[in-house]
Amino acid sequence: MESSPHLFDEIWASIFSLLDLQDQCHLGPLSLVSKQFLCVTNQLCHSLKIFDNVIPDLPALLQRFHHIKNVDLSEYQGNLDKVLFMIASSGLNTQQIDLSDQRKLPTRGLRKLGSIIRSVTVLKCSSLYHLKNNDLIDISTIFPLLEELDISNPCNASGITDKGISFLSSKLPSLCKINLAGNSSLSDKSLFSLSSNCANLREITIHCCGKVTPKGVAFLMHHVPNLHILSLTLRISPSVVMNDCFASGNVLHTLELISMRIPDSCLFSIAMADIRLKSFTLSSCWKFTFLGIAYLLHKHPSLDSLTLEGVDFLTDPLIDLFSRFLTNATSIKLNNCPLFTERTPLTLIENCPLLKNLEMKRTRYWYNHYRQPRWRPHRHSWIFPHLSLNALWKINDEKNISTHPNLQYLNLSYCMNLTQEIMDTLGKCKQIRYLILNGCRDIKDLRETSEFPELKTLQAADSGINDDLLVMFAKRCPELRYLNLEFCKRLTEVGVKEVVQNCRKLKEINLRGCCNLNDDIAAWMMLCQPLLRKVIPPGRPMHLIPRA
Repeated sequence: MESSPHLFDEIWASIFSLLDLQDQCHLGPLSLVSKQFLCVTNQLCHSLKIFDNVIPDLPALLQRFHHIKNVDLSEYQGNLDKVLFMIASSGLNTQQIDLSDQRKLPTRGLRKLGSIIRSVTVLKCSSLYHLKNNDLIDISTIFPLLEELDISNPCNASGITDKGISFLSSKLPSLCKINLAGNSSLSDKSLFSLSSNCANLREITIHCCGKVTPKGVAFLMHHVPNLHILSLTLRISPSVVMNDCFASGNVLHTLELISMRIPDSCLFSIAMADIRLKSFTLSSCWKFTFLGIAYLLHKHPSLDSLTLEGVDFLTDPLIDLFSRFLTNATSIKLNNCPLFTERTPLTLIENCPLLKNLEMKRTRYWYNHYRQPRWRPHRHSWIFPHLSLNALWKINDEKNISTHPNLQYLNLSYCMNLTQEIMDTLGKCKQIRYLILNGCRDIKDLRETSEFPELKTLQAADSGINDDLLVMFAKRCPELRYLNLEFCKRLTEVGVKEVVQNCRKLKEINLRGCCNLNDDIAAWMMLCQPLLRKVIPPGRPMHLIPRA
């Protein structure tokens, strides 16, 4: 028997790149085929997140995965300088470093890294406890080729001033993206400096920069010809007019206005400006009316993404009117709009044929069932429970959902009554990839015809899911990667073992608070499922068992 022809590594890499390797779950089995495949799969790993327990093996990891481009140190709590020294001596061609949530900037380690590795173009320093002008001087001196910089939300909000931004911009002519959110001492002078020195600037975030005015924003829009994305929060008095801010944004395609006074005249000026918006966000703003929103949507029929949050006057009839301007929209988020009813999601799906992502939180239906929000911490922010779309499924016309081919993300969290009709219709949505059933206590069984061939993430925390339903999901979700079952008190080993044995691509499972399980099942799962990388056992609230 003749041996199979030998293919070059580059050819195999191209073949593997055609697979769904977003979460790299296929790389493990491929690396076991041969030494050549092991070498090729090592080259396809581009990101590394470092935790405290990884340090002893870090030199070996850096030597094995020598194509690492992105290094994430945001959750590392040890000596950052020591880790950066290791990365510098490894010879990696690192392009991105994430130092978010650290106490201070590890200047010594960064200097060592910058003296050896010249390829760093992205630096994330969000939510640092201490961040000052001297840190910006060090950053711009160490990484002169930096293209993206995040210095948002430092704990000492007044540590960075216009002088620091002025020096930074003069040393980083290639800067394309910067996040200035939460630096309260910055003024229009910072925008003047960035506009004058960073001609390639394409994206900027300006939130809670207390001294920035519409004048500075208008100057930025006029003098930065390549600005594509602008996220803005300004504290301005009613006498200040913003109508001319966006007149010069010829290439602007994404605009976010957050927690601002936005009169209709401002929305009219955006609508009439010579820009072609693809994404528009209006979050927690006030003073505008339906007329302003409708006119803007009418003038931008190619809008792909729309986010409206905290708009308390929107009703079902108004949604029916302006949704007719959203025929090209693929993502719509309508959160904290209290007057919506069960008709709203149905109207959007009927009028927006390309819709893929519909997100609604805290509407009238949510308030009727949950007058007190369940706060759930998530790092530095707070997340409300998502609106259930239960009312959508109670209608008799199932055709609008079951024949909607592009629905990929569906959140039914905290729905009081998932009826059999809901579950039957849900099983007809073949393209769903993210299904969230958190807090759904009364979940009905799936029909034999229900299938979820594309489902990759199932979140059913604090829900009424039992062994029988979990077994049904296990047999109908061949692509399942992430499963969250924390505080599901009806589950036993029968259902959990069935899902581990049937879902061969499962990568992470959370069993925290499942009182009918014991921690011994975690070891069994790691032995039974070769691709399983993270298990949160039932009896240890914050304990992770990662695969070595």
